Amino acid sequence: MNSARASKRLINSFVDTIITLAIAYFIGLIIPLNSNVLKIAVALPYYILMEFYIGRTIGKMCTKTKVVMADGTKPTFNAILARSVIRLIPFDPLSFLGSNNPNGWHDKWSNTVVIEENTI
Repeated sequence: MNSARASKRLINSFVDTIITLAIAYFIGLIIPLNSNVLKIAVALPYYILMEFYIGRTIGKMCTKTKVVMADGTKPTFNAILARSVIRLIPFDPLSFLGSNNPNGWHDKWSNTVVIEENTI
């Protein structure tokens, strides 16, 4: 089972960031909250619900990738919760640098991996 290419992971991140920021922006027009609180309040449920229930976010749908446990099984709720919370660490995006395999802290520490949809 091979991890998705770094270029696909970057596209996933870009698409999902744009979506979560857009949702946070529109919610912020209705409910005035601190922008950082709002981003977290949108990003956590977005990643948790999308990845737990369908195994992928909108970004992953665009690149035909999905998240699975390291052994290829469906991710557990606790793994997805951990994965989503770890994404909040400011340096998580930098954890991809210098690695031959495109897995960040949120992958390693939650024992998950992002793969091509037709893999396994």
